[in-house]
Amino acid sequence: MSQHLYIEGVPVLLGTGLFAVVVSSLLVGVTHRRLRRAFAEPINWPACDRRFVSGIVFFATERHDAVVDFYTSIVDAEIWLEQPDCTILQYDDFRFGFCARDRTDNCGTLTFVYDSREAVDAMHDRVGDAAREEPHANPTYDIYQFFADDPDSRNVEFQTFEHE
Repeated sequence: MSQHLYIEGVPVLLGTGLFAVVVSSLLVGVTHRRLRRAFAEPINWPACDRRFVSGIVFFATERHDAVVDFYTSIVDAEIWLEQPDCTILQYDDFRFGFCARDRTDNCGTLTFVYDSREAVDAMHDRVGDAAREEPHANPTYDIYQFFADDPDSRNVEFQTFEHE
């Protein structure tokens, strides 16, 4: 079943497929940029204003509750929107969602960026046994990082940029 979202009076089809989500997100992002240019000052959209979302990454999961619990209790993401079988989370301005399915998408990497090495080290302590390695400097990308697994064995990176 599809829903319609109206952007500047134009209906945008939101379906259940990845293509519909990507197209809808791109259209919303384009509108957001157009609106920002129309004002002299940058616009700070309220977190609860669902009309202005520049994108959401969705993953299928067989372990919906465990995955949502990991990101809310360990990573400190907040639930942005609950849907019948999907939960959309938000960490700062990063939105990502998990949908209960009979398969798991565990490709790709969710990367969370922090302000300092100390904050990355603190996250390493929080993820505990889910961490696959110790935090370390990565001179190729000028970052300090470590990788962990979420309950779906999805790749999760915690890092800080060290460039000046």
